[in-house]
Amino acid sequence: MTLPILMCTDFSDLSERAFPFAAALGRALECPIRLIHVSDIDVFHGGVSGEGRRPWEDDLLRYIEERLASSAARLAALGVAVESRVRLGIASHVLIAEAKDGVRLAVIATRGHGGLLRALLGSVAMKFVQESPVPVLVVPHDAEQRSHSKVLMPVDLSELTTGILADSLELLRSLGSTVEFFHAHVPVNTGTAGLLPVPTETLELSGQVEERVKEFAAHANMAGVPSTWAIAHGHSASRAIVERATQIDAGLIVMPGHGRRGLERFILGSVAEKVARKSDRPVLVLKAG
Repeated sequence: MTLPILMCTDFSDLSERAFPFAAALGRALECPIRLIHVSDIDVFHGGVSGEGRRPWEDDLLRYIEERLASSAARLAALGVAVESRVRLGIASHVLIAEAKDGVRLAVIATRGHGGLLRALLGSVAMKFVQESPVPVLVVPHDAEQRSHSKVLMPVDLSELTTGILADSLELLRSLGSTVEFFHAHVPVNTGTAGLLPVPTETLELSGQVEERVKEFAAHANMAGVPSTWAIAHGHSASRAIVERATQIDAGLIVMPGHGRRGLERFILGSVAEKVARKSDRPVLVLKAG
C-alpha cells in the first residue's frame, strides 16, 4: 500500500494555502493525503466521553467533523485521494505520533518569515520539524506554486548529507526534477564551512570542496537525476541558500536534517530552520538517523 502524505489543518485560510503544494506532491508521488485536525477538548476532561461529557463538547466535535469533511473535499478536488481524521490531544504529541504511523512525508504551513517558525499550530511547527521521523515540507504563507522541475539541494559535505542522498534522489526522480547541488562556503573562522564545522586542514585547497560538490552531481546524474552544481562564498549559509534559490528560480529547496539531538542537530538544524523561515518557496527538510 502506498504511504500517505500527512497534513494538518486548523481550517484557516493559511493552512488551506498549503493544499495545492500537498496535492502536487500527492499527484507526483501517487500518494493519498492523510488530513487531520487536532482538538484539545478532551485534554481537560481526561478523555471522558458519553454521559460524562458536556453537551457543547459533542456539538463542537460534530462541527469539527463537518469542517474537516469540507476541507477534505476541497483537497480531493485538486486530484488526490484524501483520508481525514479528527485527533484529540496535545497537538505536538499527536502530530509526532501520526508521523510515526506509516506516512511518507508531512506538509506544514508557516506564518511568514519573522522570529521562530510560526505555523498554523503556533510554536508546534518548530517542534514538529525538529522531531518528525519523516521529511517535512514547510510551505511559507506567501509561497507561489512553482514546478518541481528545478530543485536546489544545499550540501554540507558531511556524512549526514551523503547518507540521505540515495533517499533524496529517489524522491527527485519521482518528481521529475533536475537538481542543483549547492555549497555555501562560509569562512572557517566563523565556525562553519558549508553547514557543518570542517577542520581547517580539509579546506586548505578550495579545489577539494569543489571536487566534493561535483561528486554529488555526478552521482545524481548516474542515478538518473539530471544535476548541476554551484558554490557561493559568504558569511551566512542560510542567506546564500535563499538567494541562490531565487537566482535559479527553484520550485523547491531540499535541505538535509535529522532527528538527532545535541550540538550536531543544533548546527545543521539551525541552518535548515533559518532557510525555512526566510524562504519564499517551499523547503523540504529531509531526515536521517
